Amino acid sequence: MENNKEIIDTYFKTRIKDLETYFNKYCMNDCEYWNNMISELYIHLIDNIDKLSSIIEKGDIHYYCVKFIYNQRNWKQTDFKKTISEKENMDITNIKDFVENDFQSTLIESKLKEQVIYEDKVNCLNIIVSSLDLHEKILWRMYTVENKSMREIGKNVGVSHTSIFYLLKEIKNRIINLHEKNMLEKNNLI
Repeated sequence: MENNKEIIDTYFKTRIKDLETYFNKYCMNDCEYWNNMISELYIHLIDNIDKLSSIIEKGDIHYYCVKFIYNQRNWKQTDFKKTISEKENMDITNIKDFVENDFQSTLIESKLKEQVIYEDKVNCLNIIVSSLDLHEKILWRMYTVENKSMREIGKNVGVSHTSIFYLLKEIKNRIINLHEKNMLEKNNLI
């Protein structure tokens, strides 16, 4: 256990500037909170040293710390989340640009890049799905989240599975069209 504490201490001595860079990108340069967050991260690592021993021993501590900082903006019950206003939303394109331009090609950072890109796609899909009509949201949820077959959905709502097929096809096309439109708007092409 002492060895893991030394690894954490060495990591914080040598990589604190890297963590601050990620903090500035993910948390909108809210410098007032930087000292609190880095202290919370250190205390979290020390308090959970036994649980995190496999991460520390594998050398994945950097990925874990960066993910901790990133999630301060997303988790509901963090002190950071409580201090920022609900109006402030992180610009996902800034993260994407940061990921594409500034990450070094190490294994840990490539994992982080994949995770951020995946989360960006999921967030985009959730925004698009939220713009669907209520019956379309319910149908989409039954098919994608609840993993029901078209026949099961048809039985539940009282229509044929063929009708469900065409409805899902129409919803999928609307999602694709909305996604393409959002991408064009993001890139200022509309």
